[in-house]
Amino acid sequence: MPKVRTETQPPRSLPRNSNPTHAMVLARIDGEAVSEVVLDDQAVSLIRFEHAEPIRKFYAWPHRRVYDGLYWSSTTRSHVEFESLLEREFLMKADFDTEITDISAQPLAILWPYRKSGPRHHVPDYFIRLSDGSGRLVDVRRPDKAEDNEQFAMTRSLCAQIGWDYEVFTGLSAQREANLRFMAGFRADRYQPEEALIPVIQDCFSPATSFKAGLLRAARVTTLPKEQVHGHVLWLIFHSLLVLDLDAAISMETQVHDAREVSA
Repeated sequence: MPKVRTETQPPRSLPRNSNPTHAMVLARIDGEAVSEVVLDDQAVSLIRFEHAEPIRKFYAWPHRRVYDGLYWSSTTRSHVEFESLLEREFLMKADFDTEITDISAQPLAILWPYRKSGPRHHVPDYFIRLSDGSGRLVDVRRPDKAEDNEQFAMTRSLCAQIGWDYEVFTGLSAQREANLRFMAGFRADRYQPEEALIPVIQDCFSPATSFKAGLLRAARVTTLPKEQVHGHVLWLIFHSLLVLDLDAAISMETQVHDAREVSA
């Protein structure tokens, strides 16, 4: 079982791992500090890192050259911290991914086995809980900072030992990012249709039809204002209940599919 002690603030500095053979992970979950050596019994995989508080503080100062803030995630129903626009882009992508059920930022610190030189510790950017119950660590870096990175290679190996996935996110294509950014504006609850209307609107895009034709059909069938139905359709697309090609520019002529048919 994890060794636990009460603590309400992140540590001011990370300790050094004195173990020469095994890595250790540190986290703060529900105000308590958790530490666990990574062994073959996979005890680490049982820790609920999706509930972790940031293991270190998010620092900000005047004239800082990166943009940080909070992203409201429809997945977690809460704000998730980001320290760059690229991290915000990742959170938007993760919010769109129906396999992801929870996200935590700066969730844990990995203390590498003791050695005289090389990295001593690593704080991954995000922990992801997937719908099948498995976990994933994510590091977010620009493409030019992601190649031949020793920390990433070590983290990938550790994740394989624990039984987690590992991802280095370097950004989306310009078109996909623009499409997701547009649709993310409609992820909020105010655009969500009533439960009974969801299959009705989906039926209006079966078989696949243009955004415009399906929208007009849904407005006619539901007798709701077209502007309101437009928001409902985009909410359904963001939540993967309707499907379109994210790698092409979205227009009224874009083909939209009922997700029930695509997955059948």
